[in-house]
Amino acid sequence: MTPDEFTSARRRLGLTQVELGEILGLSRRAVQNIEAGETQRIKPLVEREIARLLAAQKQ
Repeated sequence: MTPDEFTSARRRLGLTQVELGEILGLSRRAVQNIEAGETQRIKPLVEREIARLLAAQKQ
């Protein structure tokens, strides 16, 4: 998942950085860093949780 895909997913979910961070167990700053491309790699657990949230939204 790229930073742009992460940001797009958050927006599709209608969540703020703070709200998504709370769901994922991350700080707002960590979410900001992911979206800005300042992290080396998005953890697979975070990617799976984003996918789960998107799938749940479609139902």
